[in-house]
Amino acid sequence: MGKKRLTNILVFLVLFLFPFIVNAETYTITVNGSNPNHTYQAYQIFGGTVSGGRISDVTWGTGVNTTTLFAEHPEYTNPETVAGTLATEADARAFANLIIGYLNLAPTASCQIVGNTCTMSNLAGGYYLIKDVDHSLDNSEEVYTPYILQVIEDKTVRPKLSNIPYLMYEMLDQDNYGTDSLAVGYNEDVTFNATVSIPGDYTSYEHYGLVLTSEVAQGLTPTTGSIKVYIGDTQLTNGFTAGISGQIVTVTFTDLKNIASITNNTDIKIEYVAKVNSNIVTGSDGNTNTAYITYTNNANDPTQLTGKSETLETYIYTGKIVVHNVDEDGESITGSTFSLIGPDGTIVGVVDDDDESYIHLSGVGTGTYILRQTGTPDSYEPIEDVTLVITANNYTGELTITSHTGNQVTIYTEDDYTLIEVFNKYSALLAFTGGRGTLIYTVTGLGVMGFAVLLILVRKRRNDLED
Repeated sequence: MGKKRLTNILVFLVLFLFPFIVNAETYTITVNGSNPNHTYQAYQIFGGTVSGGRISDVTWGTGVNTTTLFAEHPEYTNPETVAGTLATEADARAFANLIIGYLNLAPTASCQIVGNTCTMSNLAGGYYLIKDVDHSLDNSEEVYTPYILQVIEDKTVRPKLSNIPYLMYEMLDQDNYGTDSLAVGYNEDVTFNATVSIPGDYTSYEHYGLVLTSEVAQGLTPTTGSIKVYIGDTQLTNGFTAGISGQIVTVTFTDLKNIASITNNTDIKIEYVAKVNSNIVTGSDGNTNTAYITYTNNANDPTQLTGKSETLETYIYTGKIVVHNVDEDGESITGSTFSLIGPDGTIVGVVDDDDESYIHLSGVGTGTYILRQTGTPDSYEPIEDVTLVITANNYTGELTITSHTGNQVTIYTEDDYTLIEVFNKYSALLAFTGGRGTLIYTVTGLGVMGFAVLLILVRKRRNDLED
């Protein structure tokens, strides 16, 4: 056959087939109703002829690395046979979990959610697996979309939106009500509550792990053995591990599925206690405690704790009393020591570095306290114990002294502390051995005695001379 004739035949074939090539059926996948921050990828698993939601003339699709698949699963060589086994949703889920390990690096198509939708166009008909980009939602509150398997013509898919666990973190006040801000006193026990609400689609997960991590401020010491876990009113004794390391409190559920009483929307309450120590920060700066949870957020790989909640905070405040010690004339005096005896322990006063007439008593909360002068300078009498009834503001730590005993104290409110001016009375001035009063008499007496002796000596000498 001559070259010219062969060329004419090829041109004829191209012209004849071109309308079919141009008009080859392509389809669009629209992902609708998704949460933001998702980027979806579509992989063609099977190719073939699509009609009425069914696929015939099945071939392996462009999204599958068949070389690796056949090497490890030779029974999958015939795509028609494999496709015939996918009769139920459970079959499809198991197949998706297997085939995910044999996808080509590059997806067939991808799109990023804008608003709540995105589109992948110009796709050949076939059976597609749609998934989130790997690791794109790690360490976030978002949940990975379970794998979607669909026969694609022009198709709109709506991801099954998984729920996330919800964390509530608070402290108990004096009336056992939950609060995120609390005023406390030195040595007081503070009870923390973290409640985790399990998501509504929990039962769709094969395994579900969860870890609570809480860090208390340096001004508190977590109490060993205080961690308790409840489902409703029932305290759990197994199914979790709990630990305290320094300021960090952790409660780990390796797999919540091991706890039969947990199901969709179950609340898990975690409780622990921390004691206020001498490092507590007084005033409006406060002391911040934090908590967050990490959890299973990928039903496709439930053993990984790649979900992370926002970090919640609670705030602890405590007040300070500053004693200014003065005499009856209002002049500062030094050398005194004071203690504040409170409902949970004794606060020992610290002398101010710059002015020793000021004594700091830090870590004061709500309650009845006794101000006691434990040391008094010479020449002054100690004051009687002063009973103070104090209310501390839960949001600032500011103290209000609602009543007090004694008349040797005056109370002032200053920025970030309460000033109590304490005046000491002079001791009574009494004569005493070696004192100035007797010294005058002694000196005078000795003088008189000396003068008398001198007169006797003069008179005796005169008498001797006369003899």
